[in-house]
Amino acid sequence: SDWKNNMNPMRTEDFINPELFQKYNKWKKKYFKYNLFDDFKIHYGFYLYFQNNETVTKLNKCIQKMKKIYKNPCIVYTGQSRGGALTTLASFYISNLYPNLKFSIVTFCSPALFNRNTTLFYLFLKIHLKTLINHYRIINSNDQMIHLKTSSKIWQPLGRLRHIGTEIPKKYIKTVYDNRSIISNQFVVIDNKYRINNILKKCKYYYLLTIYHLYFLFSNDKKSI
Repeated sequence: SDWKNNMNPMRTEDFINPELFQKYNKWKKKYFKYNLFDDFKIHYGFYLYFQNNETVTKLNKCIQKMKKIYKNPCIVYTGQSRGGALTTLASFYISNLYPNLKFSIVTFCSPALFNRNTTLFYLFLKIHLKTLINHYRIINSNDQMIHLKTSSKIWQPLGRLRHIGTEIPKKYIKTVYDNRSIISNQFVVIDNKYRINNILKKCKYYYLLTIYHLYFLFSNDKKSI
């Protein structure tokens, strides 16, 4: 049942609250100097799983409790693989319920989830509303799972999906491959592929497919990633 959700080729249209939608379109038209399509499309399989598990209701209860304890709380959404997609989807919905609530996102090998317009919505949250603090997408770019539904040739009839950052101007994106890189609060992609390749040169390809998706390398050095 999990894989049926993961491999579902369809997308579904979703909406944001009217006031936020109006602000977003006004900012987008001014920022990009031309009109862009206004629909918000989401991978249907992840959306279905997300709705069936009443994720927003559960998160809403947690946030209500947190707001009683902290004056200006900040949420960190994090997850691996499908969990990364679901936690990103959660941030989309919660940002509509709480437009002033600050948050960050940290995902590990998350598959693509949104269409172009939805990814640009996160740039709006970052540089205009300033509610998105950090976005870290940690990957091994040899991992095939992160490329599902992103190929324009195969998925173009149904609409290919994008990661947050795919359609964002390059000046806001930083990709790093080692723990010597300094990262600022941009949209950051941390790619482990070179480090893992060097460590696992003799590993069989079959095992590498699993390792690429599940394992990540970090350092104890406080100055590093």
